[in-house]
Amino acid sequence: MYYLFSTSQQQLAIRFQQFIRQQYQQQIEIKQEKGVFHLFISEQSEQMVEIKQAAEQFLANPEAEQFYRADWQQESRISWRELWKPLLVTGSRFRWQRLWQNKFCALVTLICILVFALTYTDWQQQIFFYFHFPVFPEQQFELWRYFSHSLVHLSPAHILFNLMWWWIFAGLIERYQGTFKLCSLYAISAVTSGIAQYLSSGADFFGLSGVVYAVLGYVFVENYFDPKKRFAIPSGFGLFLVIGIVSGFFAPLIGVAIGNSAHIAGLITGSILAGIDVWRQKTVK
Repeated sequence: MYYLFSTSQQQLAIRFQQFIRQQYQQQIEIKQEKGVFHLFISEQSEQMVEIKQAAEQFLANPEAEQFYRADWQQESRISWRELWKPLLVTGSRFRWQRLWQNKFCALVTLICILVFALTYTDWQQQIFFYFHFPVFPEQQFELWRYFSHSLVHLSPAHILFNLMWWWIFAGLIERYQGTFKLCSLYAISAVTSGIAQYLSSGADFFGLSGVVYAVLGYVFVENYFDPKKRFAIPSGFGLFLVIGIVSGFFAPLIGVAIGNSAHIAGLITGSILAGIDVWRQKTVK
């Protein structure tokens, strides 16, 4: 193996690895030792000269657009088929460092799974009682209720659908825009979607879908206005959102209960928050 360079920043190492994979279809090997990441390339590589030159350019300016764009494209420009890949990662390939990057996303996922499991035990009634949206006057100041309703799911299909989209798209937001951004998006959308659904149908609702729609709306608006297309989503993504909302109006006709008010409120909330972020970015520039 031919040594290229070392860096103490994992993200820079991954960025260069992704750039070489995209530009030259060559695999850079990253070895970690005492907090330092060392990058190597096979000595048999036919493009050794070009890759060495790219390494020199990267070290001179790792924030150059050609490298910076590659950092987002690796996980943002995905097809519908590729969306399923995170769900197929086995234990042998599991990356704890990636999990730490998505710590809030993983925490919400874990809590939802745990709460769902408890609903199949003698704790079911307690879960439903203490987690539902506030409805009685004495519950108005029980602040956890404005969020806890999003952590309860009523069927395997319900939790699978919500956590699948949450893990994929909320994970992208947290990885590239930080834990605080995802936390604030979750908190605000849980409250707004909960209030909307309560005003529409009362407190008899549970699920993360209002927050999920906020995440999807956030990603869609960010991608639409961002010239760098950091969340370069699959074609037809906007149509998918529209179909999801419209189908919610017809679902009751076939006996399927869907919290469409929460979905719409979540989508609007996420879109507005993304619009604010886009405006701030343009203002700073």
